[in-house]
Amino acid sequence: MLTVGIIMMIVGFLGVMVCMKIQRSNPSIQPVALLCVLVLLGGLGVYAYDILSGNSGGSGMETGRIYYCSVADRAGSVLKDAVPGRKVVYVVDPMMLNSETAKSAVETFKKAYGSDDVVLASIEVPSDYAEGGMDLFSFLKPKHIDDLVAANSDAGAFVLDIGLPEKGAQIKCFSSPADKRPVFFLTNIGPVSGKVVKKLIKEGKISGVVIGKGGKRDPDYEPSARKLQEAFDRLYVVVDKTNLDKYDKNF
Repeated sequence: MLTVGIIMMIVGFLGVMVCMKIQRSNPSIQPVALLCVLVLLGGLGVYAYDILSGNSGGSGMETGRIYYCSVADRAGSVLKDAVPGRKVVYVVDPMMLNSETAKSAVETFKKAYGSDDVVLASIEVPSDYAEGGMDLFSFLKPKHIDDLVAANSDAGAFVLDIGLPEKGAQIKCFSSPADKRPVFFLTNIGPVSGKVVKKLIKEGKISGVVIGKGGKRDPDYEPSARKLQEAFDRLYVVVDKTNLDKYDKNF
């Protein structure tokens, strides 16, 4: 649709330009000029509709945001089955906390999860973090996750878009019985090693993790905000106990 709109605008514009030149010597061309104007306006309408509806791959909702929201959408679907109706804390990088991208992801997650009881949160960082002098992965510690869990003791699940710290296995609540700790879902592995993540999945301490499928992207594919499941399946897969052996080498 976006391409059709662009073509219509180009054809209409060129038609108007040609008619303007001919009209000086041939006034009877005016109806054709009017038709070209209508084609131009029609193309503009198609283009605007496609953008505002979020149906185009790189316009109303940029490609990166669509893929980011597709991950949130899948996380919501997974946790809807694992811990339905519980409070969920969606943890993002401090630099993204107030971004429209993070807000869009959380709204997408809510829709897929089927509940508005979702909190967008981040970890505590030094005041100079925003100046770009620190790397989150090198800064992230188990205590940051412990503090989040303590501050949200009523939460049934945590979606960690920041991943796990390098010593993620040392997170305090991982030593608690399964019925006494929240569910953890990783939309980003973080600095923790793949070996540790696989161990935590096997032990049931992480319900699932999103990883890239690998391989080349289809350059002709344009993800749509209306088809988030399709967009997700193009690039990612959720790894859990049921398919860990299949994707073991992807970590």
